[in-house]
Amino acid sequence: MPDMQKRQAASSDQIDQLQTEIQNLKGQLEETAHMNRMLNEQNKELESSFKSYSAKSSEEREAILKQNQEQEKLREAKLAELSHKLAALQTAKLKEAERRARQASKRAEEARAKAKESGYNLRKTETTPHITPDKRKEIISGITHNGAATEKDTTPAVSETKPKTAKTDTSNGNDAFGLAMAQYNKGNYSTAFKQFEAFIGKNETGVKSIDARYMMGECLFKQKDFDQAILQYQKIVSNFPQSSKTPAALLRQGLAFEKLSDKDTAKIIYKKILTEYSSSPEAIQAKKKLGSL
Repeated sequence: MPDMQKRQAASSDQIDQLQTEIQNLKGQLEETAHMNRMLNEQNKELESSFKSYSAKSSEEREAILKQNQEQEKLREAKLAELSHKLAALQTAKLKEAERRARQASKRAEEARAKAKESGYNLRKTETTPHITPDKRKEIISGITHNGAATEKDTTPAVSETKPKTAKTDTSNGNDAFGLAMAQYNKGNYSTAFKQFEAFIGKNETGVKSIDARYMMGECLFKQKDFDQAILQYQKIVSNFPQSSKTPAALLRQGLAFEKLSDKDTAKIIYKKILTEYSSSPEAIQAKKKLGSL
């Protein structure tokens, strides 16, 4: 009997132990189920977040693309605006050049009319019309071909070192030249121009005649009549290439072309001075001018 009780007690203990283990397993299963539910919920949240992130990234890419397209349109519009302004500036520059040409022509006509009214008959060979683009090409061609430009003076070429006898008394001629210089020094450039021209009319040959021709160019230059000054200097370059005034005339031509905003032609002239009149004082100035252009 006691053995039976012991066995029953032992069985009861085993049952209790099994029930305890079963309860533990149930608790573990419930905990695992709970964790699984939580993981599923987290997975759903992650999936939702990923979809939201993907949609947001796509929107951001589209926004950046749209912004780039708008910036490209702005740049194209700016480029078109600048192109329009450039075309307008070029048109305005052309109109300004035409206006200056008309003014120069008008000044020349007024000068001739005034001279005629004052009793001076300007000789046809000494008048200097407005320098046209074709005439400018001729001058440039002459400069690059030993000064043989088409603009020729009808007075005979002379050597500066061996002048021919003047038509009038030398002392009277010098007095007339001095009077013209006096007018020039006073700033009466128009009067000085006419007096130098009158001097040449009576003294067509000799060193002083070359000086007078040069001073006529100076009178025109001082009056800012650069077109006519260029043509006046060209008469010395073409007809008296050996004169000491020739490099000076070339230098003044270069300066006049600079005043007319024609730097390319000015460079050609300065290079000619350095090539053909390298020992002249003007060569030093020409070199400096080339360095500044």
